[in-house]
Amino acid sequence: MDLSNFWSYGDSKQLPKQDLDVVSVISRPRNLVISALFVLGIGMILGLSLDWIREHDPTGILANPATEIDLPEVILNPTDITNRLQAGDINLDADLKVVSANLIGIYEQPPSTADRQQPAGPDSADREASSEASAAAILQATPTPAGPVLAGIRILGEVKNVSGQTISDAQVLIRYYNQQGKLIATKLGHWKEPYQFVSLPAGETVGYDVLTTKPPAAGAIVVEFEARSAENKAEFKQELFMLGRKVEPVTVDNQGQETTYYTLSGVLVNRSQQELQTPGIYAWMKNEGGRVIGLGVHNFSADLLPPEASVSAQLNIIPVEQVNGAPDVTVKTFAATFDRK
Repeated sequence: MDLSNFWSYGDSKQLPKQDLDVVSVISRPRNLVISALFVLGIGMILGLSLDWIREHDPTGILANPATEIDLPEVILNPTDITNRLQAGDINLDADLKVVSANLIGIYEQPPSTADRQQPAGPDSADREASSEASAAAILQATPTPAGPVLAGIRILGEVKNVSGQTISDAQVLIRYYNQQGKLIATKLGHWKEPYQFVSLPAGETVGYDVLTTKPPAAGAIVVEFEARSAENKAEFKQELFMLGRKVEPVTVDNQGQETTYYTLSGVLVNRSQQELQTPGIYAWMKNEGGRVIGLGVHNFSADLLPPEASVSAQLNIIPVEQVNGAPDVTVKTFAATFDRK
């Protein structure tokens, strides 16, 4: 028997070679299963990556990179604040000096005319036409924004402790001014989770990540840090090292556009003589001009590190703009001392 006209797989079936193109997929279930699992695995990885990005990207920049609304000018220099603004209650000699502030708009689409609730019409059926006409007139008279609405502002930057002592906590104030330098609103800033302010020693600088909502239309803003006292706070630990540090780019397809974020990985080692609880890492990224364009946080809330103990660490940083060349990443580690009473 001439076996050259047959193709076989395994020990279960033989098929003529001329039928191979038609039935090859059916005839190779083992390969089909492997291929399907591979495609499914890649899809799950990309899906998880995109879910993570959307969860940690409240700015909407990754979802809609073309979105742009003019943001207020940030004024940092005390002389400029005095000369250009009605400074009012601003503490120009504050213990915490804002070194930089990079504003990123948080946008939302305005509701459409169909989404807005119409006024209730009269009960009488013979007034329906009049009611509908009145409602339509009201809707036409109500201005609708033509594009995205600025729903909030994310502020990335650095702050320095210029006092002579450790500052354990802080509150952020964002002051809004019109074009004439008049104060029009003051709002509280909130730490963008999972960021938290860690006790900052005198002379030290740290990155920060703040959110503020419903900003008014303004020409300029001033970001102000107000020192506070707090107990049982974590603090930066020079003896807590991140060894084997790597910063690697990860690129995913986000709705037809390539999006790149960065993964920082390494091993956190306690080189102190004390047990450390709730250790963590701050890592912030700067562009070539020195502006903070991304910040990541990893908290080990359930970990207790004895002396010389270690734990693997990884966190992600999503830059708010494209990174050219090798990323400039600064890392600080923190923890609270575990006190056995």
